[in-house]
Amino acid sequence: MRLQRLCPAFLVALALAAAGCGSSSSSSAGADPAQVMPASSLSYLEGVVRPEGAQKQNVDKLLARFDQAGVSVTGKLRAAIDHGLRSADNTASYERDVAPWLGQRVGVGVTDVAASADAGYIIAAAVTDTSKAKAFIQAQTKGGKAGSYKDTDYVVEDDDTAIGLVGDFLVVARSAAELKQAVDASQGDSLGDADRFRTAIDKLPQERLGAAYFDLKRLSSLIAAQSTAEDRAATGIITKLLGDMPPITAALTVTSDAATIESRFSGALGLFGPLGSGGKSTPLVRDAPEGSFAVLGASGVGASLRQTLKTFAGALGGAALTGQLEQQTGVNLDRDVFSWVGDVAVFARGASLSGLGGAAVISATDEGAARAAIPRLVAAAKRSGAPVQGTSVAGADQAFSVRMSGAPGPVVLAQAGDRVVLALGEDTAAEALKPAKTIDDSGLYGRAKDAIDGLDPSLILDGPRVVSLVDALAGNDPDYRQAKPYLDMLDLVASGSEKDGDELRSLFTVKVK
Repeated sequence: MRLQRLCPAFLVALALAAAGCGSSSSSSAGADPAQVMPASSLSYLEGVVRPEGAQKQNVDKLLARFDQAGVSVTGKLRAAIDHGLRSADNTASYERDVAPWLGQRVGVGVTDVAASADAGYIIAAAVTDTSKAKAFIQAQTKGGKAGSYKDTDYVVEDDDTAIGLVGDFLVVARSAAELKQAVDASQGDSLGDADRFRTAIDKLPQERLGAAYFDLKRLSSLIAAQSTAEDRAATGIITKLLGDMPPITAALTVTSDAATIESRFSGALGLFGPLGSGGKSTPLVRDAPEGSFAVLGASGVGASLRQTLKTFAGALGGAALTGQLEQQTGVNLDRDVFSWVGDVAVFARGASLSGLGGAAVISATDEGAARAAIPRLVAAAKRSGAPVQGTSVAGADQAFSVRMSGAPGPVVLAQAGDRVVLALGEDTAAEALKPAKTIDDSGLYGRAKDAIDGLDPSLILDGPRVVSLVDALAGNDPDYRQAKPYLDMLDLVASGSEKDGDELRSLFTVKVK
């Protein structure tokens, strides 16, 4: 068997926790896979494949919802794992050949990324019974080349993939070199022992089913090492920025009706658009018209865009670029955009492609600047050849529209007081300026807020409305019909963030019926 076929099986094993396939494990099952990852690893992903206690109860309750709807997630995952094993050995199965020795946690580390080669990786699965794990290795690696390093035996297949028992872990690595790194790490200087890793990962929820770690500083070093003389000036800006940032981390948790990814990120938040506001949402999300199936919003967008342009474009001749833009179009970005654009939200609604509508809504921080900027933006569009003309929108102080081929209605730019909208159709523009009823009135906003631990949502997807639209677009597509039972379980998707000290804590939740 080629060992590369084992890798998908172990990666799919990360999903076993969400399928309730595990049971209680012995004392060695809690071993930390990060202890066999090199401290210099670029990224690390870990999963609890055998949850216990409250974790297991939540997983079981979540899966029971699918079972009641006639959708067997557990069975399909088991079949997928067995299929991966049997592609190499027709007699292999997860229950007989893997479950008897698999411990509680599985980890995957990316050790290096080279410009002209495959990324190095190490997959480590906790082992509860070393004799059964050895028997599994022997059965799956017949014909491989045996090797030994620091009293650790391993086997290398003809694709260079290596496998062996390293302490309490069955390790599959891209090559013997990576497996030796795992052995060295297990004897000291591992990722699990690194202060940078521990400080970041320990801030995640303790009751988690999975964790992810991405080292931006390490990425900075790799970019610098691979840059050429021609691109060194540009990459220098990126490497300097990344080199000053702590790692990005994330965790997966579940409740009886939802799965949540919590991520943490810190550093120069102001350089990343909406993150410059500290991850805050905007009241514009709450005010999206009732019936919207998707809403996305952020605060302080204008200021964040200005900072982003200053940081990146400025170092690459941004002043010259913005000056050239003004000369050609008459639009001064600072005066006509950044000076008045505050919070921004986008919403979409409709149950069919022909009835699809939506708008971008902007809260102006300077009403006078917004009022003066709109005619200049319209004039620039006319100079570029767009057939823009004045139009009438209920409640608007000024409004312009342009018809686009294939669109169900005109694109409308309108302003009323401190609110500016870019909408599809005059009626939608009027509704965006002053909604009759909102998603807050309908209860959608409140349900989304509850789903993300009381944070103000910056993203909301209404599951049934989204599925209804997709259903109308997909028709009788066979692939969609297979996926539809799972999609029908979707209640809502919500995301929100808050600033926790110098960190941005973000939650992304998928809630099922």
